[in-house]
Amino acid sequence: MKKTNLLSTCVLLCTTLTLCTLLNACGEDAKETPQEQPQEEVIEDFPTTDFTFNDTSNEQTFTFTAATAWSIQVAETRSGTDWCSVEPMSGEAGTHTVTITTQPNETYDDRSVTVTLRAGSESRSFEVTQRRKGAIILSEDSISVSSAGGTVEVKLNANVDFEMQLPDTDWLSETSSRALQEYTKYLQVAENTGSTSRTAQVIFRNTGSGVADTLTVSQASKSVRVKIHVEKPGDLPDMIPEEDAYKITELEVSGFLGGRDLELLARMAGRKRANFSTYLTYLDMSKATIVGDGEPYYTTTHGLYPTDNTIGDSMFTNCQGLQTIILPDNLISIRSLAFIGCPVLQSVIIPQTVTSIGSHAFKDCPKLTHIVLPDNLTSIEAYTFSHSGITEITIPNKVTSIEMVAFEECHNLTRITINSAASIETGAFQNCTKLAEVTLPNNLTLIDDYAFKGCTNLKGMIIPESVKYIGWGAFSGCKDFTVEIPETVDSLGLYVFEGENLTITLPIRFMSEHPPISSDCKNLKVIISDGATSIPKEAFWLCYGLTSITLPNTIKSIEDHAFMFCN
Repeated sequence: MKKTNLLSTCVLLCTTLTLCTLLNACGEDAKETPQEQPQEEVIEDFPTTDFTFNDTSNEQTFTFTAATAWSIQVAETRSGTDWCSVEPMSGEAGTHTVTITTQPNETYDDRSVTVTLRAGSESRSFEVTQRRKGAIILSEDSISVSSAGGTVEVKLNANVDFEMQLPDTDWLSETSSRALQEYTKYLQVAENTGSTSRTAQVIFRNTGSGVADTLTVSQASKSVRVKIHVEKPGDLPDMIPEEDAYKITELEVSGFLGGRDLELLARMAGRKRANFSTYLTYLDMSKATIVGDGEPYYTTTHGLYPTDNTIGDSMFTNCQGLQTIILPDNLISIRSLAFIGCPVLQSVIIPQTVTSIGSHAFKDCPKLTHIVLPDNLTSIEAYTFSHSGITEITIPNKVTSIEMVAFEECHNLTRITINSAASIETGAFQNCTKLAEVTLPNNLTLIDDYAFKGCTNLKGMIIPESVKYIGWGAFSGCKDFTVEIPETVDSLGLYVFEGENLTITLPIRFMSEHPPISSDCKNLKVIISDGATSIPKEAFWLCYGLTSITLPNTIKSIEDHAFMFCN
């Protein structure tokens, strides 16, 4: 019995000692590893979602709390930042309310910016997006259909979903076509900062069949401008090895240029070289002098040779790659056909020393949209700018005549200011379909045949009293056109006016023998100038489109058949 009690006592003692040891160890661990405290946030209650605005002017606010001084940055993402403002942009610790303001979006694309708040070492961001301006734009607002009816095509641009709502009538309905439809796709081309050109192919493929077409996109390398001084005419070909000449895209050349030099420059710019990936696109000749050295710059049956200080006949004709050219500072003349047929020519800097520009000099240059004519220029010859991309032109004071078809078929030309020319020759501005504004000088005496024929966007013109003759068909084809013929005009050609919605004020004497108004006019309104006493015989004979005529109080008689067949 005693042995049993002794054993129990020993077991209990060992157990107690072990438990104490474990508790002591746990106490030491607790002292060595203190509990971590949560880190306090510097920015609290900041918006966790982005902001979206419609296309109008808007304001929204948000509130946040900062434990220290703070600032806000509006960083550009896909658009500019002027349209989005944030106030205030900075402050001290505390709770603050910030206002986001957007200006109206007049574009047809969504735009967005990133707003970032910084306080201490922390930052928070969200994106502000403004929706695009919704638009449905018809290519034309009216369509005329013959009595036979049929299917008509309506073209429009839209950036919103839309439906076509028809009036409640049984003669107009919607139909469909499975013919080819026109689509527009846009490709964003990044800047090529490398030294080599690059190409890529875009494939347009029908997802349900093998029908496909491929577009090849080519991009030129970043240009490196080369500067060369030619001390002796004819040395340029020896200074540029043949294998290097066609790699130069931008060139500044100074010194003296003869026939061999000019021939090389034209070849580098693409004359007689088609379908090359690299051309001389930029040519600065401002510090060069062209000299007649007896060497040809263009080999033809008889050869073309340079003349001192002159861009000669056909000197840069058909240069496929030339985009910009700065002509010599001492140049005095640009001869015929000098730049005809340069398809990508955009900019020509002409010095004030030039006095003449020859016929066809810039004909068929569709990319040439703007040019400043020198003050010393005295003439603009036939076809000088015809079929070019000129958008507006000012004719200098010393130009005495704008010769025939000088600006014919300039379909982008919108504005003409003529400072002093005495005559506008035959067809000078014929078929300039976007021409809307013409300013004529007070010394102008002649507007010749077909001068403004087919200028369908020209709505009116003030004809100065100095004009003595207006030629045949001078304004034929003009629409919605209003003009007054001064009493000082001596004569008008046949069918000066032939178009739609014309309002013409003219002396009655012009309606006696060779009427200037065509029988093909539609919705014609005529105002007879004061002083007329009689409407002559057959004055408006066959004026089918005459809808209105205003006569002065001085009229005493209307002769036989004066308005016969004025339906």
